[in-house]
Amino acid sequence: MLSWYLVYYSFSSASVKVQNDYAEVLKSEKVVEPLLVLLFDVLGHSAGKPLDIERRGLTNKSFEYDVWDPMVDTDPEREMQWLLVDLWFMCLKYTPDLAKTWFLSLKSKQTTLAITTWTEKYFSPSLISEAKDVASKWADEQEASDDEKKLLVRVSKNSPSIAVGYEIDEMMMSIAMILPNSYPLERVEVKGVNRVAVKEATWNGWLRTIQGATMFNVSSHSLPTALALLTYPQNGTVADGLSVFKKNIVAALKGQTECSICYSIISSDKRMPDKRCQTCKNLFHANCLFKWFASSNASTCPMCRQPFNYAASPARRTRDDLVG
Repeated sequence: MLSWYLVYYSFSSASVKVQNDYAEVLKSEKVVEPLLVLLFDVLGHSAGKPLDIERRGLTNKSFEYDVWDPMVDTDPEREMQWLLVDLWFMCLKYTPDLAKTWFLSLKSKQTTLAITTWTEKYFSPSLISEAKDVASKWADEQEASDDEKKLLVRVSKNSPSIAVGYEIDEMMMSIAMILPNSYPLERVEVKGVNRVAVKEATWNGWLRTIQGATMFNVSSHSLPTALALLTYPQNGTVADGLSVFKKNIVAALKGQTECSICYSIISSDKRMPDKRCQTCKNLFHANCLFKWFASSNASTCPMCRQPFNYAASPARRTRDDLVG
């Protein structure tokens, strides 16, 4: 358990890229699942009797295990419980994708309910607050050029919803990002509030990609590994969703072409459509194409159904492209 503590402690000072690299190693080695099985067996959730954190006096520790704390010498059982509680908190914080993947694979309703209730009561409030802080920080630090405006982000301490808007011709395009009570075990919900200057299909496509950007990789667990990595970020955040929303708006106002599959310009992995069908000239995101190929079991264009020459598909501005 102390080894696991060191593993997760290493996340705290690492960059986002390095954190994702760490998480990918843990995922590929499939080592988190047995840790969580042991953790919730010891803490009583598997038997439907989860540890009472308040009664054990662990809530005032912010779940931060300290090997030098005096309780180590006075109560070994409590020390072990404290360590396991902190490991679950760090798992949710640094590898939410892996925590959620394991959680959704549980067969026991009793265990699922015990973990959900426990997490919602003790851990989610802190993680929700942190997610809101990330959104506020992103809003304060966002950049805007002369031909674009900043996203207006309103975060309320007493509401699970983050209001997001962008002013277009004195009208406000807006969405709401709603953090669930058991976050991050449940996904962030993205709702359209006011659609301005874009078609309904495009708007719905934006909402899906914004949610995709905030999601964890479990949403693509049934897809091939390479496709899963392309489709969703390893550990998406609310800030990723805000970034995708703004980039879609700015790109649309500049007249850039949307993907013919998802109707978004910027995908959940923050990429532009860069694959063009040489027959019908429609543009696609690479990840949308891979999803289409996997679901259709054919390497054909989803629009014209002609063979898709992937190697020759980058959206280069050739004479044929300009004519098309």
